[in-house]
Amino acid sequence: MEGKNAEVQSTGPERDTLLDRVIVVQPDPQTLEVFGDRFKPCASIIQLFSKGEDALDMVQSEEEKGMPPVSLVVTDYRLPGGKDGFDVIKGIRDRYPDSIRVMYSGKASDLSRLNEEELVEYGITHMYDPHIRRPSEVVDALIGEVKKRQAKEQHTNP
Repeated sequence: MEGKNAEVQSTGPERDTLLDRVIVVQPDPQTLEVFGDRFKPCASIIQLFSKGEDALDMVQSEEEKGMPPVSLVVTDYRLPGGKDGFDVIKGIRDRYPDSIRVMYSGKASDLSRLNEEELVEYGITHMYDPHIRRPSEVVDALIGEVKKRQAKEQHTNP
């Protein structure tokens, strides 16, 4: 998977899934694979990218492919190339304002400098520091949050 982008169709149309589409942007191929594997049981489509600009290029062209909306985006803060995690979050937020947007970093100083106003400005709904949580634990926490959000929506819109 190194240096490549991957799209995983994880479930068939006959199975209900928690998430229509998940985008993960992570430069480390092993961590990217962990995220992809952990999301397989709960997402119809998982798209994995090693660079932010590749994810944003895909989002700009996806309507032609008839892709479902992005339910969740998970991105590292530090990415190779010209786009960082903030650029990915903003690009997806602009196109899919109802998406859940998550950013994390291997360097606590990257995220600790952000104040609440910046989190709102960038549309970041969750932040994680992988020194505290492994990628698999981040995915499990996110799946729990999605389930809570969907249960709340079903309760308010029966």
